Amino acid sequence: MKAPLETDLGAGPETIRTAFNGACEAGGSVPRTFGELFDQADPSVALLQVVKEYGKHQRSRADHGNTDALPPEVSTMLYLVSVVVALVKCNERIGARHDAGLRKGLDWALDQAWLDTPTRALLTRARGELD
Repeated sequence: MKAPLETDLGAGPETIRTAFNGACEAGGSVPRTFGELFDQADPSVALLQVVKEYGKHQRSRADHGNTDALPPEVSTMLYLVSVVVALVKCNERIGARHDAGLRKGLDWALDQAWLDTPTRALLTRARGELD
């Protein structure tokens, strides 16, 4: 979660770069890292949508054998956390997952030993709200 947003999203495919630039131009301060975005009390839904699409794109690249893609677990986590942050902090659904699918994703995420403490706390909160 310490990776810089601008480096990753700004170097993504054109659709992601364009969406990232648009979200940045929409106003407000742009967080430096994914973790800073996820920790904001009222994060930009547009920026969370870009992160979701970036995670989805990276997962697809990994699934197709691209060796320079993010590890599938990391891209899946970025996708999931962006969806959860939008839902929990902004009361907006940016993903197509229904609650049962989201619960399954959260259960998977919470089983990951490498997950950092702030993200684990956020996902635990979200999991509790879905019960």
